[in-house]
Amino acid sequence: MISFADLVKTELETEEPLKGGSEEDAAWMRAEALRKEGQFREAAPLFFALWEERRSPGAGWRYAYCLRKAGEAEAALRAVFRVAQACPDASPVLMEKAWCIYAARVK
Repeated sequence: MISFADLVKTELETEEPLKGGSEEDAAWMRAEALRKEGQFREAAPLFFALWEERRSPGAGWRYAYCLRKAGEAEAALRAVFRVAQACPDASPVLMEKAWCIYAARVK
């Protein structure tokens, strides 16, 4: 039986498949590598640029995540609300929205 945590992790990791060798794909790979290395301040502007180009939930939640992890809770909250407005049914965006509310208003 798969746990909820494993299901969410799988959904988050399989999002945004590469399209094959474009500059945009290289930017995605770079941004994702920085995020996974914990270099959130460096990754945030790359995900923002990808969000501006794609308007994809994957780029959007990752942008907000990087802002939040970089200590920019208010900026992350503003960003995730914009992303959630554009992608209201994307569960990773909704999860990040909850984390941003927690970081900005509760923590």
